[in-house]
Amino acid sequence: MSTMMIGCERCPIRGTSREAVHCATCVVPFFGTLALPDPAELPLDERERRVVTMFATAGLISPSEASAARARSAPRAVRHATG
Repeated sequence: MSTMMIGCERCPIRGTSREAVHCATCVVPFFGTLALPDPAELPLDERERRVVTMFATAGLISPSEASAARARSAPRAVRHATG
């Protein structure tokens, strides 16, 4: 199986007078997002898996709920220096 790489680095339009027009309607960035997992749902890390296992063992959640558990990415608070 061969791999085809598509990206802005190898685009024949890049660096030409047509770049401004064609880059705005390019579909390559769209295709790049198709293979990416949902950034809001992440696999559990080791510590989170232990806690979910403890909840399931204690009967607080079902085994199917435990296996479907995912971490959620939360945006970081932006902090500004004052003073």
